[in-house]
Amino acid sequence: MTGARHGVIATDRDARLEDIAMPRKAKPPRPVVAPPQPVGPPWFRDICAGYLRTLHRRGRRPRTLRAYLSELRACGHWLEDEAISDAKQLTGAHLELWQDYRAGVVKPGTAKLSAAAVRGALRWAAIQEPPLIAAALWLRVVTARIARSRFLGATLVAGGKGGSQTRSSEKKMSRHLLIP
Repeated sequence: MTGARHGVIATDRDARLEDIAMPRKAKPPRPVVAPPQPVGPPWFRDICAGYLRTLHRRGRRPRTLRAYLSELRACGHWLEDEAISDAKQLTGAHLELWQDYRAGVVKPGTAKLSAAAVRGALRWAAIQEPPLIAAALWLRVVTARIARSRFLGATLVAGGKGGSQTRSSEKKMSRHLLIP
């Protein structure tokens, strides 16, 4: 349209061009919030900070680091509540009590994440020079398996509605669960 160039007729295209040409208002800067820090006894905070730095160097994703930090913080709170002020006081029995406590408070998937985070941190601490904790202590943290019975139940309830797809799902699950 030639008239739009002379300002006679305004079109949607002209409005879009004006939006592009006009600088937008700058968004206010986000407030700087310090990232959450590990909690717990000083020795545990040092282990957590070192382990998280190692994960960062290994290129772990930010969401993984946040999830692990959250679970390490939960363990740190528990260690404070149990008054374990020195790494030498931490035993396998304490770790088993923590796992039992955590399993009663959170869902199984979160308990598994907690175990993985704490197990990794304790393993990292055990291989430092000199070791920060007892060498085999991290082996006492067991990563539980999550039952897949819900998937199997949904497949069986479908009762063949899915045709061959349902039967193949049943075969996969029966292989996984060692059902003949």
